Amino acid sequence: MKDINHFPLIRLVLLLMLLPAFNKATGTPVENNTPVKSSFTIKINVTGITVSDTVFLSLNSTFYPIADDSILTGVRKVNRDLDFMVRTHDSCGFFSLYIKRPDNKKRSLLMKPFFWERNDDLFINIDFKPSVTGAYSTLQFSGRSKNKYQAFFDIFYDRNRFRADKPIAGLSFYEADRLRIDKQLALLNERKNMLTQLNFEVLRTMIAYEEVPGWKAYAIRKMNAKDTAQKKDFYTGEYAKVQAALGIDKFSNQALLNSFGMLKNRFNILETESNARFGRIDPSWMFRQIMNFPSTILRDRLLVFSFLFGHYDKNADSLFKKANSVITDPVSQKQMRRMSHMLKQSRLKDSFLTDINNQKVLISEKFKGKALLLDFWFRGCGACIILHQNVISKAIKKFENRNDLLFLSINADIEKEKWLNYIKSKEFTTAANEIYLNTNGKGTNDPFIKANNIVHYPTLILLDKNGSVKYFDTTNLRNYEGLAAAIGEVIEN
Repeated sequence: MKDINHFPLIRLVLLLMLLPAFNKATGTPVENNTPVKSSFTIKINVTGITVSDTVFLSLNSTFYPIADDSILTGVRKVNRDLDFMVRTHDSCGFFSLYIKRPDNKKRSLLMKPFFWERNDDLFINIDFKPSVTGAYSTLQFSGRSKNKYQAFFDIFYDRNRFRADKPIAGLSFYEADRLRIDKQLALLNERKNMLTQLNFEVLRTMIAYEEVPGWKAYAIRKMNAKDTAQKKDFYTGEYAKVQAALGIDKFSNQALLNSFGMLKNRFNILETESNARFGRIDPSWMFRQIMNFPSTILRDRLLVFSFLFGHYDKNADSLFKKANSVITDPVSQKQMRRMSHMLKQSRLKDSFLTDINNQKVLISEKFKGKALLLDFWFRGCGACIILHQNVISKAIKKFENRNDLLFLSINADIEKEKWLNYIKSKEFTTAANEIYLNTNGKGTNDPFIKANNIVHYPTLILLDKNGSVKYFDTTNLRNYEGLAAAIGEVIEN
């Protein structure tokens, strides 16, 4: 037996006592009278890291994947032992592990999300292996709950298990995706006795609703076909068949509410159907489809998802208020209150950002009395760069002589030095009426980003001279004519 003292071995004990302290869906304290649900324990050994590395545990929200919907808990280092204590009132959910090394500002994923339930007892051996492309871990499970977690890994994460030994002649990308899903479902049924009923249902739902790139690309190509008859045949034939197989009536509400990907999938389906019907994404049509969703709680959460991740047109305010009037799910109601700053005449929640001279800037004070276009982006976001080149830069040029208007370029990169180097490079064209700010090297975890629900990039927000929201990432801001007209509204009034 090898002496473990010769290895960088760290023993982590994760005792997750489900007590009333944090609400997973909001990241805010839970009332003291919230009933205690349960507890579960996870013990972890990690090889391949040192005592100077920091490990984080994240409880993952399935419906609102935004920064402060995860409770991220740092470690307390005591004699090489790392203990986590996370309190929540939930009885099940997902957790994942991250690692941060002293020489890297970014966190690396140590373990992908796994589904936990009350009274789980588990021991995990993690072999962490950094690589040029990032990092990966191999996992070994033991303990009373090991079979359940091993089955989850084999079914959902072990993609090598479902790859063919050699390419199958004549098999399209879409058909290969569907074949893999069929194999996953077959293995799930084979391992059913290793899982709880809820775990089985959640896994089945996740497999059905996960993103299938081959199918999506195939569907878009068919729906964009010039032959109207061919398009109609596909829409009423193959497409209808696949959507019937994904019908929510085949899954329990509890499984749907606790599965990753369901909302994103349903939202993508609506976008695809809108494109097929109108040749574009019609937010009002999509809103009406969501309002007719058969399950009230899923309708409520899909409405919230649509405001977080969709792009509404100029009537966004009226649709937001209409959604607010019908939503009854408490979690969705709370999220809608948090998004109230998206309405016209509301104000953003301000906090300090950093400029290119490393000075702290408070937008509401520094640029008081000016109309502002806020452009949220990060390096590596192709859509951000294209939007800036094709739309924002033209508006900057058009209004370069206005002293009552500024364009705020708000970058969410963690590595501020690379952000500064990029701005100074020939790839980036600076302008006198564009101010360059960074989220203090905190990326998407910066208070300004979290408080204002900036969950996708690019995001554009237009403020009037009083600092009130005129348009919050509406579709008219994403083309030059619409943006120029919107800016004209705020500078002439």
